[in-house]
Amino acid sequence: MILMLDYVQCCKFFEVRSSTKRNKWASIIVTITSPRPPQPQPVPPTGGRPVPPNEPTARRCEDVVSNKIRGSFGGVQTISFQPNARRYFVSNGVDSIRGSGQFSQRSKMAHRFNYNCNVNNRNGQVTGATYSIIR
Repeated sequence: MILMLDYVQCCKFFEVRSSTKRNKWASIIVTITSPRPPQPQPVPPTGGRPVPPNEPTARRCEDVVSNKIRGSFGGVQTISFQPNARRYFVSNGVDSIRGSGQFSQRSKMAHRFNYNCNVNNRNGQVTGATYSIIR
């Protein structure tokens, strides 16, 4: 008897085939399941100071992040921001606003993200913004 083992990466199963004296092949599919790794949750920012609801500079930051997301992903229907934004001191005249949110696309896929904006605290202008998708 000859045993052959094929591992199929995309589907995570093994196929075990064996031959008998008459050259007939028999197949058995063995599915290997493992617990799915825990999905990361948006990390609420720690430290800093809370950003008041509807604070104009924070809203400008959210607008810039929204525009970046819409420019990177097609079919974005909704973008929402969590009320956990916090303000951090970066340097004289510059603060950082950090928070999290989520957006959904027409395909009904939802994505969570963290964002960071640098703002000029003298004039309230957003000088830079980044976001990262939480996988």
